[in-house]
Amino acid sequence: MTEREKLNRSFVWADRTVRVLQSVVALLLIALLCYGAWVTYEGQSEKLLTLLPATAAALAAILVAAVATRLLCHNLIVRNEDETKLVVRVSHHAMMMIDDLHSRISYLKTAVPSGKCPLSAIILNVDTISRRYETFYAREIYECVPGPIITRIACLSGSIFGISAFLSAIASRLGNEQHAIIPGLTSLNDSGFMSQIDSLLVALDELRIDFENLRKTVS
Repeated sequence: MTEREKLNRSFVWADRTVRVLQSVVALLLIALLCYGAWVTYEGQSEKLLTLLPATAAALAAILVAAVATRLLCHNLIVRNEDETKLVVRVSHHAMMMIDDLHSRISYLKTAVPSGKCPLSAIILNVDTISRRYETFYAREIYECVPGPIITRIACLSGSIFGISAFLSAIASRLGNEQHAIIPGLTSLNDSGFMSQIDSLLVALDELRIDFENLRKTVS
């Protein structure tokens, strides 16, 4: 049974309790009125006066407690729904960003070694990768994402920075000419660039699975 189902069951139970108590209070009031009419008829109205305060206090306490329980359950349901919406929104946004990062990094894996692409396209792509990664540091993410996912996000920063630094060095070698064509770089395997790209793609796949599992917890 999910948390929402438990809260809904508690709310239904509290709502029924309130309705039952309302009926009991109504019956007791009717009984009290009948008793009052009888003791008044018998000329013993002082008995009614001594009974009224205790009866009223007991009924009020029971009714207030029941209403408070129902209100608490309702507030918990609203809070749970808000948390669910937050998890869904954060998870879907994160998965979309991960898919975009995966596509852009896969492009680098193909374009940089083969060359024949303008430096401006590489620079724009790397800048976009950095901005996409920065979205994972939005405050609302940490309101619902568990610690292991946060750790995995933090571990990506080194690889993202490494790729950016490596390609900045290539741009510097080309004189930062935006329209310069990147030559084929056959030494990338020796530099560790390709293995870093592959490791980053695997890490992104694992991170996406984590967000998919997080989304399933509120489905």
